[in-house]
Amino acid sequence: NYSAKKSSTTLNVSGNVAPAAINNPAAINNPEVINEKGNVVFYSDVNDAVEAADSENIEEVTVFGDIEEDVKLKGDINLIVAPGVKVNADIIAADGQVLTVNIREDGTINYGSMDEQYNCKDYNIRISGRDGNRYYENLQLAVDGVKDGETIELFADCDGTAKVAREVRFTVDDNEFDYEIVAGYGYVNTGRGDEYDFITKEDYEDERDSGRHSYSLKEGKTERDDEEEEPVVTPEPEEEEGPFSDVGKDNPNYDAIVEVYEKGWMAGIGDGVFAPNGTLTRGMAVTILWNRAGQPEPASVAPFLDVTSDAWYAKAVAWAYENGITSGYGDTYGPDDFLTTEQFTRMNDIANGRTPEVYVGGAPYATRGWVAGMLVME
Repeated sequence: NYSAKKSSTTLNVSGNVAPAAINNPAAINNPEVINEKGNVVFYSDVNDAVEAADSENIEEVTVFGDIEEDVKLKGDINLIVAPGVKVNADIIAADGQVLTVNIREDGTINYGSMDEQYNCKDYNIRISGRDGNRYYENLQLAVDGVKDGETIELFADCDGTAKVAREVRFTVDDNEFDYEIVAGYGYVNTGRGDEYDFITKEDYEDERDSGRHSYSLKEGKTERDDEEEEPVVTPEPEEEEGPFSDVGKDNPNYDAIVEVYEKGWMAGIGDGVFAPNGTLTRGMAVTILWNRAGQPEPASVAPFLDVTSDAWYAKAVAWAYENGITSGYGDTYGPDDFLTTEQFTRMNDIANGRTPEVYVGGAPYATRGWVAGMLVME
């Protein structure tokens, strides 16, 4: 959803009706800089919005509904994708140029077209695809955008950890740089060396039990090994005493997880499982902070269409919204969307009455184990 404010009037347009809009960022803060159509024009088709946008007027196309069809950019038009929007199709650069992808300070993802020879030196990651090269400034963005058969080329060390939470097979080159790519919750990496082959945990277990494969599981960074090696399945860790079957005493966050569980701040995901490497969602984040605050009763229900009153996170979302800890995407909240470590830190600071640091973006997704460790260190 998109909100455009003028005086005291607020216009909310559903992403299902008009998923794209042309806006002029300069006109928002300077009324003298405005195009003939006004500050914002809404479109029901993203490609129509791109075609109508005028780069000479510094116009951008903002997308706040899921992208289901390929979008081809033109000229210097930037495509700005709002947080929570799913890109289920290809974004293609303008003719004769390459696609660039980066995260803005407000958390939106910026797709643009640039000349490859002169303008891509600030992007440290490249993917060569069927529609030309794509350049990324963030490893997680590249991992999220890579497709079967493509290779991610690294030109510099990559800070943080990138997670893969979908079925995809790709290659990373070159291993002379530091990076870490791990399977997100519910997925496993069955690749070897620089080959990454992510499948669902259910598919892995089904094929393992049926004897149809002998995958070698890899967690985290994989090292180059040009010699043939026998695939070895990593054994499951032995069960340790504690409240959760998947958190042994050798887990670096074991004590923290036990502490937040005993305090009632964090519970497992069911059947005695905590999922310490599972990615934190927005619903989980507000529930944790709400539990720590003593589960105060909110003044009213959450003002979001995707947060029903019977949802397990309903009161937590309402409380966090009332206290300025979190906000939504217009009239939706996105309880299942993942949070980065930076985003959770900001929410935690606000909940504790602290002023959060200026948002930078590009941080890795927060895991449940990391959150537990952070909470007990305060």
